[in-house]
Amino acid sequence: MEGSKQAFCMLLWINNGGTVNHRGQPLATGPGRVTGNCTTPFDCYSCALMQQELINLNKAGKQTIWVCPSCLDEVIKQMKNNSQFFHLPGHFTEGQCQYDLCQRTERLEGADIIPSKYSRFLQLLIYEELRGVQAPV
Repeated sequence: MEGSKQAFCMLLWINNGGTVNHRGQPLATGPGRVTGNCTTPFDCYSCALMQQELINLNKAGKQTIWVCPSCLDEVIKQMKNNSQFFHLPGHFTEGQCQYDLCQRTERLEGADIIPSKYSRFLQLLIYEELRGVQAPV
């Protein structure tokens, strides 16, 4: 089964007082300890910080999509072909792939029936929509 018990989260780092350099990389802080260690990784969509981030991204004119591993290469290829800006910030969750052309079919994993388009490992993709260019969803 995919997953981990802990992972570094940039949203948590910044929310707890951490800073970043001009390239967006975390900077070591002075006295005191700032934590960016998330104890519920791969469950980003249910995080209150993530929900606020998604609202802020939308207000800034950015679009977001949660994409399964099977579709990620195709979505990125489409965006590159359309010269669209995109960013993979390293946030993950599980659920239905939001890519319209996802071809994951219903499958059996052990005793569980997994619905079509479902993945335990969706990755957040942030992009800017260009006029006249159809979004990948």
